[in-house]
Amino acid sequence: MLVLKKKNIFLVFLLVLFLNVGCQKKGEGELAPFFDELYFKYKEGSIGNNYIIYSVKEIDCEYEIIKEDASPTFPGTTKYIVDFWGFIKKAPAVTRTKRKWKKSKSWIGTRIGIWLPASELQVGKKLTTSTIGKCRVEEKKTWEKWDVWVLKDGLGNEHYYDIKTGFWVGCNILTLAGGRKTILIDTNADISY
Repeated sequence: MLVLKKKNIFLVFLLVLFLNVGCQKKGEGELAPFFDELYFKYKEGSIGNNYIIYSVKEIDCEYEIIKEDASPTFPGTTKYIVDFWGFIKKAPAVTRTKRKWKKSKSWIGTRIGIWLPASELQVGKKLTTSTIGKCRVEEKKTWEKWDVWVLKDGLGNEHYYDIKTGFWVGCNILTLAGGRKTILIDTNADISY
């Protein structure tokens, strides 16, 4: 009877070890530096009340990330559920918007794009995020007041990520009228603005 108990304990130990290794592989690297009540406020464009605000709420060992878009053209609120590595676990659901969004299963398992880990930010590396789509890390440079990684998407738009923290600090989007800039203006994250 004692041998049977030791065997069961050994099997339980192997199962716990297997599950622990599996979870570590799934995480793929650095934990996202999110915390409850983390927020980012971005000014979008040069005129009007165009703001994008991302706020983070911790729920059940995951995060709910809420994107509020105060653009007069396309106002709306989108919610993402992400894990501790910043990967989307649940496709976004739009609560109010003027244009129709489709829920996309392809977004599940991608990063949201307000933070990317340093291990993924290397010149030449190709990435996919829900907010940018497919992009490539082009270079390091100084943009506005930050030292940044420059990510360029297939349309030539540039997105800028702080070298030290990996947080998104802004972008330059090409438009028919010349371009539109989005820039971080306020946050409680460990990054100067």
